[in-house]
Amino acid sequence: MTQLQGASGYLPERDWQHRAYRVVRFLVEGVSRGIFGLKFELEDELPPGSFVLAPVHRSNIDTLLVASLTKRRLCYIGKETVFKVPVIGKFLRALGGIPLNRDAADRDALKKSVEVLGTGEPLVVFPEGQRRFGDKVFDLHEGAAYLAIRANVPIVPVGIAGTEKIWPKGRKFPLPGKSYVIAGPALFPDLPGGAKETTEKRTKTVSRRAVSELNSKLEAELQRLYDQAQSKLES
Repeated sequence: MTQLQGASGYLPERDWQHRAYRVVRFLVEGVSRGIFGLKFELEDELPPGSFVLAPVHRSNIDTLLVASLTKRRLCYIGKETVFKVPVIGKFLRALGGIPLNRDAADRDALKKSVEVLGTGEPLVVFPEGQRRFGDKVFDLHEGAAYLAIRANVPIVPVGIAGTEKIWPKGRKFPLPGKSYVIAGPALFPDLPGGAKETTEKRTKTVSRRAVSELNSKLEAELQRLYDQAQSKLES
């Protein structure tokens, strides 16, 4: 068993599953560019190794668009109900998806998220928790910041514009349109114990103050990037 497979079995275990992700990503990027008019930019290089990718969330297609930011495999945290759909659920798990029960403290999802980051892979977490509406980024959930501190990995904030019009809530299918995605510079957690601390020790010392401070920085960056993406979309 390779390190990438992990002990919990939710990561791909066969080569075809890795190839499947690459094929799916290729198709998704083609659709994103051709139908959703996707343009994207990186303000800085994405970090090597593990990081938390934290996009704003205005539409169901946000999940598809962020896959274009890197050729590396991205693991996603998603609603538990989606993973219960026959075939689709198994497919999402094969691609590295982690089901999350949003109505309770989901320790299993937390454990699997830390394991993903421990293997060196990026993890996508939408810090707004669900689709939001309007131009303001506020009241973020603290999960992304907590995971970054616990695993000692950076957070990459991502602004997305245009998707709310492409696939608004209540519509069954998306419309053609234009979208813009911007990934900002990574935010690094400030760890009093230093980078050499073990994950287990850091788990006990993660303070609400540290999480709150990192979350505030993330919120400010997400607002900046959202505004910038919106401006470039309209220009």
